[in-house]
Amino acid sequence: VDSSWYFFRHIDSKNSNKIFEKERANYWLPTDLYMIGAEHIVLHLLYARFFTKFFFDEGIINFDEPFMKMRHMGIIAGPDGRKMSKRWGNVINPNDEIQKYSADTVRMYEMFMGPLADPKPWNDRSENGVFRFLNKVWDVGMRHASSNEEMKELKNEEIKSQQRLINKLIKRISEDTEVLSFNTAIARFMEFINAISTFEKIDKSVWETFIKVLAPYAPFITEELWEKLGNTYSIHLQKWPEFDPELIKDDVITMGVQINGKVRGTIQISPEAEEKDAMELAKADEKISKNIIGEPKKVIYIKGKILNIII
Repeated sequence: VDSSWYFFRHIDSKNSNKIFEKERANYWLPTDLYMIGAEHIVLHLLYARFFTKFFFDEGIINFDEPFMKMRHMGIIAGPDGRKMSKRWGNVINPNDEIQKYSADTVRMYEMFMGPLADPKPWNDRSENGVFRFLNKVWDVGMRHASSNEEMKELKNEEIKSQQRLINKLIKRISEDTEVLSFNTAIARFMEFINAISTFEKIDKSVWETFIKVLAPYAPFITEELWEKLGNTYSIHLQKWPEFDPELIKDDVITMGVQINGKVRGTIQISPEAEEKDAMELAKADEKISKNIIGEPKKVIYIKGKILNIII
């Protein structure tokens, strides 16, 4: 019984006169997003809806559905692919994994295993990969946290490149997190740390922004790195970064060139370049130009997308 209406009591748990104040319930509820395990989703949802509709009929609340959106997590199986069970001897104890790898590693690995709703087997090798990633984050953070003055000496083009990387990351992590695509978000973190590590020095504001967007995924290591940068407690009280639309645009992109609809090569070009510039680059490319016979009958050009030459 209690597990079907606890979210109502939770908002007014110290009230000794009634189950909850109507005003509080109508302010905080219905719940925006409710996460639940796959095995409990049917009956739990049925009972929660029953209580909500009963309270609504009694005039205690002004809404009759408990959750605006509900998502379930897929079952995590044992390393052998079977459901974890003492019978099979394939149970993974979270406390053991935390002792071995850290809480942040276990947290991120569970999100990295695959799409949220899919069932997935435990894999120690993949978990160790997340552990190595977090170690790399720590090493890069510690290396640059102590060289703030050196960061100011970065060349303008290096700073611009780093800002472009971090602004793209903010956009992608914001989008992935919103739709609960945590595994792709973590893959983007890994891509970013590999790219930013190629710079001898990292701009302090870029690094601070990186650990801000990483913070919900790895709360403990980011809090430590935030403090090492000389910031006051806590990184989890900071505002979520916003990306600059201008800085996510690439100066140069790789564009496919088609001849009669078949790709014959690629050119490096500005996404804002005009058709005549794209044609000049295509004709200058030996691999592409040998397929252009005579004057084209038609040219289909979409900026930043494709160049299709009809001959």
